[in-house]
Amino acid sequence: MKTNKTALTLSVMAMAAVIAVIGIDNKPQATVDNSMSIAAMDGDVAKVQSLIKQGVGVNSYGKMKITPLAWAADNGHTDVVRTLLQAGADVNAVDSSGFTPLSLAAQWDAKNIVAMLLEAGADTNIANNIGQTPIFGAAKYGLDEIMGTLIDHGAKVNVQDKYGDTAMLIAAKRGNDEVVTSLILAGADMNIQNKEGYTSLMVAAEKGHKTIVTTLLDRGADVNSRHECGCTPLLVAAEKGHFEIVKNLLDHGADVNAVNLDGTSALMFANRYNHKDIAKLLVDRGIKVTTVDQDGKTAVDYLRVPANTANMRGTVSNNNHS
Repeated sequence: MKTNKTALTLSVMAMAAVIAVIGIDNKPQATVDNSMSIAAMDGDVAKVQSLIKQGVGVNSYGKMKITPLAWAADNGHTDVVRTLLQAGADVNAVDSSGFTPLSLAAQWDAKNIVAMLLEAGADTNIANNIGQTPIFGAAKYGLDEIMGTLIDHGAKVNVQDKYGDTAMLIAAKRGNDEVVTSLILAGADMNIQNKEGYTSLMVAAEKGHKTIVTTLLDRGADVNSRHECGCTPLLVAAEKGHFEIVKNLLDHGADVNAVNLDGTSALMFANRYNHKDIAKLLVDRGIKVTTVDQDGKTAVDYLRVPANTANMRGTVSNNNHS
């Protein structure tokens, strides 16, 4: 999993390591803070134990507020985590970005450390500075087992971050099928919309995640939810050219004649991007081919090349839907 994760956390932690050693503006930090943090980050159990015996605080930190326990959890040092917890380290300490040792360990799929932190009383619902709790990391990186463990220990599944995203929305966007299923079984609301109006179904339809779309539809997700632009899952799937998803949405009752705030229909999107198979399907399903958008254009006007225009006009004349 570490090879698939983005380097964001590593960059932050590496920067903090430099600051811990030389300080900000080249002003050295307290030596006792540096030594414990560096030993924890390096996984040097003997050094950590020695520092504890010398009276160095296990919750010491520098200007970025990253505790030795957080360093150890983020770097996967199980023995150091155990040693620090036994010495009374604050299991719920937060760094300057609001991350706890649990959220760091969870996103690295460090199962043993996650279990150890939870046993020590780690809170599964502490949110970071953008409102994301530990389950968001599990959702982002497709860590179904970690997700289940966090849920079993009281993690709330419908938390929304500052963007209005939930763990399910993030898992649906990333295509993490098993996590989506786990969240549904845990009672997650499939129809929560983020601040742009995306639902889990809409984002999965846009990204082409067929299995997730099927799972959500079979569980009763709102097939006609609306984005802030007025788009429905059908409209975004038609625009992106996802034929099987378009068919699935229609089979589950999607409004074939829905239009966005500009008056653009699914057929107009299909024609604009030359998705001929989707255009034919929509016509076969009874879409109104005479619908006019805000500029007075019909679906025929959205066709990209003259040959397609002729073909579409033939299709329209043979399927007299209004």
